[in-house]
Amino acid sequence: MLRSNVAAGNFPGSPSSVGGTSVSNYDSLRILVLGDSGVGKSSLVHILCHGTVLTNPTWTIGASVEVKFHFYKEGSSEEAKQKPVILELFDIGGSLQHKSSRHIFYHNFHGVMFVHDLTNKKSLKNLLKWKDELVNRNHEGVSNLSMDGLMRSYNDFRGERYLTVPVLMVGTKSDIVPSPARLDRVTSIGKELGACDTIKLNCLNPSTVQAGTSCAVTLSKFYDKVIENSSSGRSHSSSSQTASSKLSSTHSKLSSGNLTRIHIE
Repeated sequence: MLRSNVAAGNFPGSPSSVGGTSVSNYDSLRILVLGDSGVGKSSLVHILCHGTVLTNPTWTIGASVEVKFHFYKEGSSEEAKQKPVILELFDIGGSLQHKSSRHIFYHNFHGVMFVHDLTNKKSLKNLLKWKDELVNRNHEGVSNLSMDGLMRSYNDFRGERYLTVPVLMVGTKSDIVPSPARLDRVTSIGKELGACDTIKLNCLNPSTVQAGTSCAVTLSKFYDKVIENSSSGRSHSSSSQTASSKLSSTHSKLSSGNLTRIHIE
């Protein structure tokens, strides 16, 4: 089911038109936001797209999508030569009871944010499980395959153990960390995820991601990598027709500029 959660309107970084040009004329790229339930993914996505605090966060069932406009090489002389790109941030529900159906959202994506709670060590460790779930997304129901099918699935998996899109690791709730997080542990897991960088932030403080801050700079570089990677023709895709039909509706509504946030169940 596709449901609108937020009314249409102008919001920071996501105009319905730029220079008189409809947003439907701009490229759109999909970034998956993954992590355990309760780590603050919805609050993170909201503050990145709106620059404000999400006052009443709720549990995400299925996936929520928010959009953000980003200029390649923002703040440099290159920015003037570029048109904005629509970044679709897919906040995937982290509930275990929906684990078997999450794979329908794992296709045609161009970047991944792995999110963990800095006060919850288990949520950091579980990011490796999220990565495994993502790279195994095309092999749901593999137990029902014939032996030939199993061999083909295994051979496909051998060539797809690593993500070929930019990855960013995000630690939330930095304002209530009881003690400094062990950087060696974070760095180790970041390497296993293939993360190009890591950030720690407080989703209750908009100044955390204001222009010029270290988080904002890191995020901008990550978005640029997503754009560069997609320009080279790299993305992760899937042949799921069910997901395609659902998400094509998502894309058309986002591109029209008449929807700022949607919810998919």
